[in-house]
Amino acid sequence: MERITLYVLFCILSLQVKSQEVDSLRGTMTWGHEQKHSEEKLLDSFKTVYGKDKIHVHVLLNDIHKTVNGFDIVYPGGLTAEQARIALSSFIVTYAPHTKAEFHCHLVPELVYVLQGTMTCDYGSGIKKVFGTGSCFVQDENVPHRTINKSDSDTLKILTIFIGQRNNTSVHSCDPDY
Repeated sequence: MERITLYVLFCILSLQVKSQEVDSLRGTMTWGHEQKHSEEKLLDSFKTVYGKDKIHVHVLLNDIHKTVNGFDIVYPGGLTAEQARIALSSFIVTYAPHTKAEFHCHLVPELVYVLQGTMTCDYGSGIKKVFGTGSCFVQDENVPHRTINKSDSDTLKILTIFIGQRNNTSVHSCDPDY
């Protein structure tokens, strides 16, 4: 568990580096052609939810099951991430002022950390929760929601981290009145 914690901290600290340097760091942790194809497939799944010009998704890690030094991520009990078909994925999603995503669901739990701004999470049926800069929470899997930036002038920037079944961090549209 200590390795995973350090890995997540590495991701958060990487956000302090210029975007170009983040891309360079990320490049050292990918799986070559397989990684690029997987990343393109993932971004395609985001287009229905984040396909607007005012929402940008930056992939930091996609389907990673090894540490930065090439070691297997090992879970309690000795099972490696690859054996368990578990992987880490993380993204920075940036919302321009007065922007909202479509309602969507994730197939695995999502850790959300608000890097900048105020995030309104709409669950439909009038249920909304508000999170400010520095807030951190876990979003349920398969629960319809959408992120809204209600600010007139401030950008909303969130870090999302998925730990779950490999190739299942994609998003899909879903009805909030399930």
